[in-house]
Amino acid sequence: MARLSIYLLGGFHVTLDGEAVTAFESSKVRALLAYLALEADAVKSDRPHSRDALAALLWPDQSDQAARRNLSQALFNLRQVIHDDEAAPPFLEITRATVQFNRDSDHWLDVAQFATYIEAGEWANLQSAVELYRGEFLAGFFVDDNVPFAEWGTLLRERYHQQVLDALYRLTEYHEQRRDYERARHYARRQVELEPWQEEAHRQLIRLLARSGQRSAALRQYETCRRTLADELGVEPHEETTALYERIRAAGAARPHNLPDPPTPFVGRRDLLQQIAHYLEHPACRLLTLLGPGGIGKTRLALQAAREALDAFLNGVWYIPLSSVNAVEFLVPTVADGLGLRFSGSRAPSEQLADYLREKELLLVLDSLEHLLEGADWLVDVLHRAPGVKILVTSRERLNLRAEYILDVPGLAYPAGEQAGSIADYEAVQLFLQHAVQVRADFGLSPENQPHVARVCQLLEGIPLGVELAASWVRTLPCEQIIQEMQHAPDFLATSLRDVPARHKSLRAVFQHSWKLLAEVEQKAVSWLSVFHAPFRDEAAQAVTGVEPATLLALSNKSLLSRRPSGRYDFHALLKQYAAEELAAFPGEESAMRESHCRYYVDFLQQRESDLRGGRQMEAQAEIGTEIEDVRVAWEYALASHELDAIARSLEGLYLFYRARGRFQEGRDCFGDAAAAVPVADEAGRFLQARLQARQADFHSWLGDYDAARALLQQSLTVFEPFQFQRECAFALEVLGRMAYYTGAYAQAQQHLQASVVLYRQVEDPWGAAQALNYWGNVVCSVETGYGEAMPLYEESLALSQQIGDQAGIARALSNLGAVEHCLEHYPAARQLYHEALTISREIGDRQLLAIALGNLGNVAYRCGEYDQALELMQESLDIKRGLGNRPSMMYTMNYLGNTNRKAGHYHEARRWYDQALRLAHDLGATAFMSCVLASIAALLAAMGDAPRAAELIQVALDHADGDQDVIAAADQLRPVLEAEIGPQAVATCSGRGRGRPLEQVVAGILAGGWYDGNRIGYSNYRL
Repeated sequence: MARLSIYLLGGFHVTLDGEAVTAFESSKVRALLAYLALEADAVKSDRPHSRDALAALLWPDQSDQAARRNLSQALFNLRQVIHDDEAAPPFLEITRATVQFNRDSDHWLDVAQFATYIEAGEWANLQSAVELYRGEFLAGFFVDDNVPFAEWGTLLRERYHQQVLDALYRLTEYHEQRRDYERARHYARRQVELEPWQEEAHRQLIRLLARSGQRSAALRQYETCRRTLADELGVEPHEETTALYERIRAAGAARPHNLPDPPTPFVGRRDLLQQIAHYLEHPACRLLTLLGPGGIGKTRLALQAAREALDAFLNGVWYIPLSSVNAVEFLVPTVADGLGLRFSGSRAPSEQLADYLREKELLLVLDSLEHLLEGADWLVDVLHRAPGVKILVTSRERLNLRAEYILDVPGLAYPAGEQAGSIADYEAVQLFLQHAVQVRADFGLSPENQPHVARVCQLLEGIPLGVELAASWVRTLPCEQIIQEMQHAPDFLATSLRDVPARHKSLRAVFQHSWKLLAEVEQKAVSWLSVFHAPFRDEAAQAVTGVEPATLLALSNKSLLSRRPSGRYDFHALLKQYAAEELAAFPGEESAMRESHCRYYVDFLQQRESDLRGGRQMEAQAEIGTEIEDVRVAWEYALASHELDAIARSLEGLYLFYRARGRFQEGRDCFGDAAAAVPVADEAGRFLQARLQARQADFHSWLGDYDAARALLQQSLTVFEPFQFQRECAFALEVLGRMAYYTGAYAQAQQHLQASVVLYRQVEDPWGAAQALNYWGNVVCSVETGYGEAMPLYEESLALSQQIGDQAGIARALSNLGAVEHCLEHYPAARQLYHEALTISREIGDRQLLAIALGNLGNVAYRCGEYDQALELMQESLDIKRGLGNRPSMMYTMNYLGNTNRKAGHYHEARRWYDQALRLAHDLGATAFMSCVLASIAALLAAMGDAPRAAELIQVALDHADGDQDVIAAADQLRPVLEAEIGPQAVATCSGRGRGRPLEQVVAGILAGGWYDGNRIGYSNYRL
């Protein structure tokens, strides 16, 4: 019996027992076979077709008699070529009135098989379906002058086309989630090949290329997508596609991360790692909590999972340890520090951090969040604002957030009951062996010790911390004795570790026995070291507690301390609590250790005070940032103990650190609490309080709370002035002058700043004088024709900064000097100064100053008509600002990019940048800047030949500019151009149309594209 195979996907092709069937006398015979077979198999219709209906389908323009005659001839030919009379059963069931394809015959139809695969829906079936789809249904097959058959084919062609596209999209997602990027790219490319204008497929492919490390190819694919959409559909890419493109641009080629190197190989947990990977890949899971008691191995598991997920996140993976953070208010600053974000301006740090994350695609690993659950609501805001961010949390308690997914972390797998065979494959046993060999190189499993090792793991229920500690005893105890010590340790239920369940009593036993195995000097060392709040250096340990490096190493070898690759030492949280309990049992020792800890960190801050103002400022900031948790603890101890000398010696270093890192709210609260706590019974107390209040006022000023700042500064000055504390008076006057400058009170600002400079000079404080001179120069520049007078002020600020090696101050002064030359149109001189500022900014790693220098250079290139260079510089500046999350600064750069593209004749690109700037300004509520962007768009419309709309829009910009000089200047430049184009009367008429238009309505219309294509929002077109 011959098998008939019919292929309709990708063209018409028929075989009989593998041999091609080609003797069809016409295309209508082929069409008849295709129609009959498909209706029977793919549609699964059991109803026979009437001869009249088939004749009308294939010969619609002929008489009924002629059409039936042609049908009979076609059926005769069809039966011959497929050898229907030899088939048993036959392929065709024919009567005088009807014709039907026999579904029970020995045949195969690709479309029917395709439909079966699609209907099944499993991944393997979908893969088979797309492999079967060789091309469009009946591609290249035509029946001349036959509308009914063409309509039938078109309907099916579209159905199968959409089905295969949907299958390809789902397969792409499936393999992307499993990080099989090569196969995922294959399916994404097939989508693009089948439908080049399918933007979702382009977006998948762009993302996959980026995740595969092919950043340049991803950026090129975006350009391909953009051109295709413009050529085929006349539209721009969706905002989501452009946002992905911008993220990839800003992310760079490498996957950034700060994951610490693992101290030992990771053991087991493969099933859990796969579950975590599944959660992280699932689009609905944005927040995953690894839940378990202390010691269960949550941190190592999270780090391993994060390391394996690194390629899946364009902006990398960031590990934020929180165990040493002692208050909820420090949660956001700690996360920001881990990400390398510095706060600026008056907006709340939580908002700045959420904005920084808004356009990122990254994984945030928050380790040990259980004691900061009051701050967990901030995570909800991040998830809402930053759709590309996923958060992996480790905690002993669930967060109780609706977005939270929970994964319980059990102990490692351990042998249950008596084991007759080898136990080496169990995870807990592998961990025991790994740590046992570290302390005793010849240790290994043997028939004698195997039951005892299994019993140790059973008693500990596979808890990794307990297994590690127990394994460290093999150096001094045989395994059977380890079991005895664990079983007879008393007093577990008295533990203060409330989150350790009763079934884990053996863990407490392990702590107690580990403690007993220590020499007395080691016991003292462990308890003393518990005063450190964060990982500590060996020199700090020696200075605070007197513990020698050799003792630290011995404790590390016994698994009581962990030594990080950086050389720092750390406790597990449970061990630290146990050690702190031991220290608290001796109040005298505890007090002595805390005093020593406080003195060490006071000295630490004081030693870096000059560095924070000089050539080592970046290094000093990094050093303090690493120790900030212990610095805070020392500061709080000094306040609680009324150690006024300690507060006085450390306040300047702490103030400079908070200011340099942009941690203004934290600084305000820290210094405010200290000012309130300082006793003021004598002159020393009042002076210290005034110093604290002055710095509190400075933080208020950076946060925009000028009234509170002025009140505090006036209080401080009433203390400083009578006793002629000149340096403190100079500081207070500088802050007052800076606030007056920002509020436009230029005369008052100049008075305060000038007096501040005089006092700083008298006390020979070059850093303070340079700061005050810089702002004095800014004030002078704000006064008309003041550029020349500002130059010597900036030059003196530069000289003073150079004198003390303050690289940030040097870069800032050079930028200001460049800005003066720029405004005077001395472009070569401006460019030279900007280049010097750029070089310094790169050297010291100050990304904010770097972005400013690049933007300034871009503006000079723009003014000089060097548009390609301007675009390159501005784009680099924007990429840095995106990384910093500085959205207000980003919108200015976007507008500059639009202006430069407009001048270069790249109107499409100009429109894209203007739209982004306008959308960002709208999101930030920056009304005045929206007017600036509207003025830019008006200039673009004029350049594109749409003078009427340009005239209307520039009037809208003027109405909402609030006197902004840039908008007024833009209008003055544009008006004569428009009048020359359409005449003064027409300009006046169009301006009248724009006058009084609501800003929100106009912005919405522009972002919807209405102002570019004539379909404006809100009212009909007009004629001139």
